[in-house]
Amino acid sequence: MGKKKKQEKLKKKEKREIRKQQEEKQVKKGQKDKKPKRDKTKEQEKQASGQEVLSSTDLAMLLRIFGDESRMKILDLLKDRSLCAAELLQSVDIVQSTLSHHMKVLTEAGIVTCTKEGKRSIYSINRKRLAQISESIMKWS
Repeated sequence: MGKKKKQEKLKKKEKREIRKQQEEKQVKKGQKDKKPKRDKTKEQEKQASGQEVLSSTDLAMLLRIFGDESRMKILDLLKDRSLCAAELLQSVDIVQSTLSHHMKVLTEAGIVTCTKEGKRSIYSINRKRLAQISESIMKWS
């Protein structure tokens, strides 16, 4: 390595150390701003209520969710009735961990709701959320 690169690396390292020391001082004094934690349940309730029209960014994210073939099969199964995870596994050709991932994505997006009955998780479609998504898509027509 050349001298200039070594000097640049040293300067960057020194700057990082100075920043770290400053942050530690702020934490000790109690001056460091804490980032507010996102309350997903409130966001999900707001989205599920259907009161807001989705932004193009949110809509794009949701369309990516709908773009997965396995998720669409799951939604197709849930359109008529609520099902538990075991029933979904029998009908969709995926392993349990993959089903769990898909259900997490769908529930976090508010498309599917999950209720616990003992050890069982019962999934159903959130029709209000689907109506909101549909309304947001229709605004483009």
